[in-house]
Amino acid sequence: MKLISNLIVGIITLSAAGFSLFSWALPSDKDKPINIKAKSADIDDKSGVYIYTGNVIITQGTIQIRGDKVTLYSDSNGINKIVAVGRPAHYREKPAENKELIKAYGRTIKYYSNTEKVDIITNAKLFQEGNTFTGNQIEYFAKTQKVNAKGGKTNESRVEMVLQPRSKRQNQ
Repeated sequence: MKLISNLIVGIITLSAAGFSLFSWALPSDKDKPINIKAKSADIDDKSGVYIYTGNVIITQGTIQIRGDKVTLYSDSNGINKIVAVGRPAHYREKPAENKELIKAYGRTIKYYSNTEKVDIITNAKLFQEGNTFTGNQIEYFAKTQKVNAKGGKTNESRVEMVLQPRSKRQNQ
């Protein structure tokens, strides 16, 4: 019973604070409710840390983050960091009406709301407008849609990319 009341308090707190998990993607996403599904929740309003475990799915509009464990960190300005861990953790968002969904997978996904940056760590994969990026770590900057990819320490864990011709991306 305490778990359910903590989950309800956490959701009410997030909603009542009037902030969005995500300040980018479709403009209408920030006005959508935040939905969180998990097997368990550990809510600590005092510290601003919300830990969800067990097939966690967080959605707001077209944005979705999934993981075995997802931790949200908040302060007086709202949620400033989300860390999803899974095998793999998933991230997706639709940056604009005329754009395809951006999808990312990795062992760990970190989202920073202040910089609108997503870090995909360990076995990282990012799919953007027909382009594919893989590596040990990928940084994705949502506002500019810039991608930085890094390989590992060995030659076997190099960055791989498949880049579509510009004409093909514009027709999608």
